[in-house]
Amino acid sequence: MPPEWVKAIIDGEKPEEFDGGRVVICHNHYRNPNDYDLGHIPGAISVDTLELEESHMWNRRSPDEIERVLKEKGIDANTTVIM
Repeated sequence: MPPEWVKAIIDGEKPEEFDGGRVVICHNHYRNPNDYDLGHIPGAISVDTLELEESHMWNRRSPDEIERVLKEKGIDANTTVIM
């Protein structure tokens, strides 16, 4: 989605193609949590890609591992996730 769509979500609006509900914006990084501290979209949470991928071969983690990480971050099947 374009930046204007994300901005509308942040501003509490309901842009086209958004059904409403919970939204989580993720600031993604690789082994660099300080990157989040340097600047991120307001309200974004920090997500290290190693939480979702294995460092060996960069394959996705198992569905159970991914589900656990997402739930810990307040994300469920009814959450719109912006990465």
